[in-house]
Amino acid sequence: MNRKNRFFKIAFLVLALILTFSLCSCQSIAVFLLKNATQNAGQTTESSQNNGTTQNNETPKPGENGQNGGTTPQIDPDPADDPDVHLPDAEEIITQSDTEPTEHGSAGDQPFAVSEVVKKVQDSVVQIYTSTGSYGATSAGSGVIVSKNHGYVLTCNHVISGATKIVVELSDNTQYQATLVGADAATDLAVVKIEPDESRPLTQAVQGKSAGLVAGEYVVVIGNPLGTLGGSVTQGIISATERQIQITNDDGSTTLMTLLQTDAAINSGNSGGGLFNLNGELIGIVNAKYAKAGVEGLGFAIPIDTAYPIEMNLIEYGYVRGRVDDGLELGYRYYNYGFFSQLAEGIYVNSSKFTDQLQVDDRILSINGVEVNSLEKYDAELGKCKIGDVITIFYSRNNTITGTVEITLQEYKPDGK
Repeated sequence: MNRKNRFFKIAFLVLALILTFSLCSCQSIAVFLLKNATQNAGQTTESSQNNGTTQNNETPKPGENGQNGGTTPQIDPDPADDPDVHLPDAEEIITQSDTEPTEHGSAGDQPFAVSEVVKKVQDSVVQIYTSTGSYGATSAGSGVIVSKNHGYVLTCNHVISGATKIVVELSDNTQYQATLVGADAATDLAVVKIEPDESRPLTQAVQGKSAGLVAGEYVVVIGNPLGTLGGSVTQGIISATERQIQITNDDGSTTLMTLLQTDAAINSGNSGGGLFNLNGELIGIVNAKYAKAGVEGLGFAIPIDTAYPIEMNLIEYGYVRGRVDDGLELGYRYYNYGFFSQLAEGIYVNSSKFTDQLQVDDRILSINGVEVNSLEKYDAELGKCKIGDVITIFYSRNNTITGTVEITLQEYKPDGK
C-alpha cells in the first residue's frame, strides 16, 4: 500500500512539474501585451504576457450570470451572404466627437477635472473574461463599449484570441455571454458583441481624435488590472504620440506598431481598456507595457485614429477588407532539427492554398527580388502589394535552389466569409 501511495505521489509531482513548465516557459521580452492569464482562480501563475500575477478567489468566473448560453464564439455572418441578416452602418452607431483640438491638445479649451471624466466614461469600460478550454485556463482583459444600442465592445485581439468562451462584465457586475464579431491580428484589435438588457442601458464611449494629442497632455486610463480590479482609474500624460514599438506576440512573432506612449500606470489585465482625454473622449486602446526590472511608466495604447477604420470594418464585415492574401502559411525555423537534418534558419512553408508548386518545408529566399530572412521582412514586402498583383517568390527545397513561383494575390477573408 505504501508503495502504491508513493507511486501516485511521484506521478502527481511529475505531472505538476510538466504543467508548471508549460505555463512558465514564456519568452522574456521587453514589451508585453497585457492580457492577464490564470489557471483556475486561486492559483499563482505566469502569463505569456506578464512576469507573474496572482489571482485570488474573488476572480469572477466566466459564465456566471451570463446571457445567451453557448461555449464557442461565433463570427457574425456577412450580410451579403445572408439576405436575412442586416448589420447597421458602423458610422451610424459609433459616436465621434466634434471637439476641435487646440495647441494644448485633443481635449479642447474646456477640459474636465479627472473626477468628472471618470464619472462620464467609467461605465463604458468593461471587464472581459475568456476561457480556452485548456486545463480550465481563463484570462482577463478589458474592453470599451462603442455602441450602447447594439452591444458592440472594442478590445484587443490578444485578449480574446483562441477563446472558446467570452464573458463581458459591466461596471455594475452584470455579466453577458459575448460573441466574436471580428478580429484583426495585424492591429491587435477585435470587436465582440453582447445582447443588451433593456432594463440596464449601456453607456458607450465617445471617440475623439488622437491626431490632436500633444506630448504632455493629461490622460486617464480605465481598465481591469490583474484581472481582478475592474474599473481601476490611473492618470498620467502623453509621453509620445508616435512611438514605433516592436511587440512580441504569443507565438513568438513580432509586430511593429505605431503607438501612443503614456506614463499612466498600466498593468496586466489593462489590455483593451480605454485611454481617455480630459474631455472624456476615447483616444486610445491600451495594449502593451515595457516590462523590465527598474522600469516604470512606459505604457502604450493603439491610437483611436488607427482603431476607428478597423472597428468599422469588423462591425460591418467581420474582417478588415482590402488586405492581401498570398495563400501561404509561413513559419520561421530558429534551429536545425532532426539528427540528420541540415535545414538552415529561415522562412519555411507550412501550407500553400493558391499554388501546388510550393510544398511543406520549402524555404522562401526572396519575394519580388528582395531577400527575406524574417517573417517581418516578408510581411513588409507583401504589404507593399495590392489585391490582384502577381508576386514572384524564389525558393529552395532540401537545401537545393529550386526556382521561382508566381502567385496572384487575393483579398484576405477569414474562414466562412
